[in-house]
Amino acid sequence: MLCSQIYKKALRLIGEIEPDDARTEDYLERAPYILANAVSELRMLDVHYRRAFKLDEQVLAPDTELCLPLSERFPLCARFVYAVSAYLASILLIDEDSTLSDKLYDKFCVAVTAITEEIPAERQKILDMYR
Repeated sequence: MLCSQIYKKALRLIGEIEPDDARTEDYLERAPYILANAVSELRMLDVHYRRAFKLDEQVLAPDTELCLPLSERFPLCARFVYAVSAYLASILLIDEDSTLSDKLYDKFCVAVTAITEEIPAERQKILDMYR
């Protein structure tokens, strides 16, 4: 999946149907940086998710920490698409409609919690620290 598809999903969450108006030009300019931030925040959770479900390893270009162009492939598992779309929509709207932004951010948090709950716990031996 391309990052441009995630951007379009975020616009649909916002309710923007017309991708060519002045407001979406601003969104288009900010989206690569917000996506890079989301990927950076979720990178380790993606590693654990991939390990738990025996998926291919994550391939991230070193320059994706600051900017993730919309023409690039989305580097996280497909399971993260909705969460990142909600995050992107939330941050794009933060100055314009804080109420909707908060709702979208809550959806992001719920989605990340659901992903986290899917990852099985690892059993480890308990060490007796008092011996």
